[in-house]
Amino acid sequence: IKLNLNDSKPPKGKLQKYDMSSEQKISSLQTLSSNSSLNVDLVTSDMPLPKESWWENSRIVSIETTGTGMSGEQNATIPNNCKTAKLISTDITELKNIPSVLENLSLEKNNSLGNLSISNQTNIKSLDLNKNDNLISVDLGTQQVLQTLNVGGSIETLTGELPELLELDVSNSNISSIDVTNAVKVKTLLANSTKISSIDATNFTSLEVINLSDCKQLSSSLDAIKL
Repeated sequence: IKLNLNDSKPPKGKLQKYDMSSEQKISSLQTLSSNSSLNVDLVTSDMPLPKESWWENSRIVSIETTGTGMSGEQNATIPNNCKTAKLISTDITELKNIPSVLENLSLEKNNSLGNLSISNQTNIKSLDLNKNDNLISVDLGTQQVLQTLNVGGSIETLTGELPELLELDVSNSNISSIDVTNAVKVKTLLANSTKISSIDATNFTSLEVINLSDCKQLSSSLDAIKL
């Protein structure tokens, strides 16, 4: 079931008459069945993601949300059954307790989000951390199933052991070096418009595509790029 708490889709030329408050959205979600046959794709905004059992155990398998209300650990909880989460232009400050079933995570334009560290191994396959103005450092620990990673924006440092990574996009970021390890399956490396001055790509043994265009600090020396 697709559940949209933002847009009533009024007739063309008509304004939406009523916007639900955060409290009303929470109250309506609390009435959802917890039956395992129910799967909910939720679109919402301007409401907390509460660290409460009814929310954590809800049948929300996908969530897309924007706006305020998610500041602090108690208000930024992704439900346990959620496989896809998009948190865009929110006031989220941190993200902890990632559900074991989560496969796709997008955190974009969250300007209150500070340094991000994921110390536990997750089942995330796709991770997008683009355009978060105050996200400077990302430590992914060991992620055994991560396949695509996008970390553009203000990010300066990126670390992690990523043995299943296929596509790495650090373009349009402040990164000066790529410090991921065991990324032997990477086929596409996009690092254009970064602060990279040299790169040793010999560990990317499966590499097919590399983009270093508009890297203004890239050295002209013969050993600046090792393939």
